[in-house]
Amino acid sequence: MILREEVLNYLLEIQDGETIPPTNLENIIIDFETQSKNLETRDLTQAAITDLGDVPDKLNNFTLLTPDQILELARRFGWTINALTQWDIHNTNFKIWIECILASVAIWDFNGDFWRAVYPRLAEPAKALQGCAVVIHDRVPKTFVPSQSLNQKAV
Repeated sequence: MILREEVLNYLLEIQDGETIPPTNLENIIIDFETQSKNLETRDLTQAAITDLGDVPDKLNNFTLLTPDQILELARRFGWTINALTQWDIHNTNFKIWIECILASVAIWDFNGDFWRAVYPRLAEPAKALQGCAVVIHDRVPKTFVPSQSLNQKAV
C-alpha cells in the first residue's frame, strides 16, 4: 500500500508546470469579483466537490491509474500548489482566493498528508499560515452587545 503523502510527493516531482484549474472554484472567484456576491460555505464546498470529488478515490487507487491519468492528477494538484504559493494579499479579493485554495487543499489532504508533502517545498510557509489566519479571523463569530445592556445590572 502506498501512503498518500508518498503519492503527493510523487505528483509534485512529476508536475510539469502545466496546471488544470478547478473550474467551479475559479468561477466562484470570478462571480465574486464581477457580481459582488456573498460567499456561501455550501457553494464553496459544492464547487470543490464538483471539481475535485474524484481525487480521494484516485489517490487511494493510485497504482491502478494510467500514466496519462497520473499526469492529469499532477496538473490538477499543481493548481492547488501554485494557488497556495502565489496568492497575493494586495489583491482586493484575496480572501475569496484563500477560501477557494483551502477548499481545494481540504480535498487533497487526509490526516495532514498534504501539509507534510507540501511544507518542505513552500518557499514561504509563513504565507500559507497567514492565509489560514485570514480565513479563521474572517470566520470568527461577530457579536454585538447593545450599548444600553452594559449599563444594566444583572438580577
